[in-house]
Amino acid sequence: MKIIIFSLLTFASFSLPAQDYNLNDFKFRFQNYRYAYFNFNLSGNNDYRYNSSKYKGSFPNSNEIKNTNDKNTFSSSIDLPFRYAHIKNTDRLQHVENFASQISYFNSGSKHAIQKQNSASFDYSNNNRIYNGLHFTEINISLGACQNYYKYFNNEYYFSYRNSTQNNSMGNYNLSLGKGKGRLEYVTDAVTAMFLLNDLKEKAGIGTYSNEQIEQIARGITTIRNTRFIDYRYRLIDQLTLLDSTLKLNGITPNNMIRYFTTLNDNWLYATNFQRFSGSRWSVNYINNGQATFYNYRYRYADTTGFSKQSYQNNSMYNGIEFNYDWSKQASLYIQRNFSARIGGGLNLYTDQFRRTYENDIFYTTTNNAKPDVTRYYANFSYGYLFQPNTRTFITFNTDLNATLTNRTNGLRVANTSELKLRELSVFLNPNLSIFKFFTPRFYYSASLTANCQLNHRYRKDIINEYDKSSNYALPVALNTGFTYTFY
Repeated sequence: MKIIIFSLLTFASFSLPAQDYNLNDFKFRFQNYRYAYFNFNLSGNNDYRYNSSKYKGSFPNSNEIKNTNDKNTFSSSIDLPFRYAHIKNTDRLQHVENFASQISYFNSGSKHAIQKQNSASFDYSNNNRIYNGLHFTEINISLGACQNYYKYFNNEYYFSYRNSTQNNSMGNYNLSLGKGKGRLEYVTDAVTAMFLLNDLKEKAGIGTYSNEQIEQIARGITTIRNTRFIDYRYRLIDQLTLLDSTLKLNGITPNNMIRYFTTLNDNWLYATNFQRFSGSRWSVNYINNGQATFYNYRYRYADTTGFSKQSYQNNSMYNGIEFNYDWSKQASLYIQRNFSARIGGGLNLYTDQFRRTYENDIFYTTTNNAKPDVTRYYANFSYGYLFQPNTRTFITFNTDLNATLTNRTNGLRVANTSELKLRELSVFLNPNLSIFKFFTPRFYYSASLTANCQLNHRYRKDIINEYDKSSNYALPVALNTGFTYTFY
């Protein structure tokens, strides 16, 4: 099998040194990769507080008042996220498939209050570009759903209600059809080959190598990564054997065999954890998406015995046109620059239904139906850098600028005497710095620092010409950190 795979690789001409190899010229379209990972996150805390106070008035014969209060609160949570992805790249097709699911449980409480929350969700996407030369037809489909259940109980006298339950669910879909031109080439395997050869030159004494050697070794790495192994225990052994055969076939001869094989092992385990691309493409797409949300809320006040109920249902459908542009360039082995733009607009049709029922001394039901329609225009721009100093560490910096203008009108589809006009402009500037550090091939640490500069301007006018204007500014900063374990 190994002979069949590598007999397709030609012997390279090794006359020129690899000082001028351009990663942006790598165009080997033979990728067919799959991966999946599963996380387990468990957290908990406990907080005990005790307070004691004494008070005595200044009047004669006033009594001393003592007050003590103790409170113990606790919380715990479990998160079980899972993700699967499939990437396929040929001359005819670019295919990316993703599936993600998550199950979460949260519990907190004290002597007088208990809060529980369960949630489950999944998301699936299937994106395809079918090529004819540099022109392509794009077909993208995605589906998603989530379910949340929340329960709260409190028996402290000063709270307005004793207990409540919330149950809500949501489903959505998205369809995108488009035409475009251009291509982002997958150059990760060429980056891997250069990191590998640089390390072998420094640690195993392989000498100089040519651009042709880099090209053929990168193609061999792609072929190895496409190969499936039935017995997972021997996967790494077989992959390193194939990698050694590729290097020997292309004239790589080390002086130190021990350092040669340890360097192969280290690079192979870590060098394929990040994707790098080169090229540009643009497309014009028709977008159709919809969402349905169902919300139920039940609660009981502290001074009553009956319950009150609220339910809410929202259905929405969006139809619009979007222009997309993506560009990525390898500035060097260590630096990637990328830019993307999304400009579009369309019509969002909503149907809202609100229902409230009181089950107390008085029983009655109120229902409200509305059909607000929204025209939406948006522009999203992103520019960023990837810095990869070695095969274990990645640092990314991206700046996103998003602007959205919405115009909402009640009564666009039906006659409505309570017509409401609402215009809203939102602008977001999001710089983001992220770091990925691999400790083992399957276990890595990640951290991100994000600033979200927000500007929101809102104008509202109703049928009798009453209006209000408001502007809001915000600058929240968030730091996220965590660990991930990859199963295969």
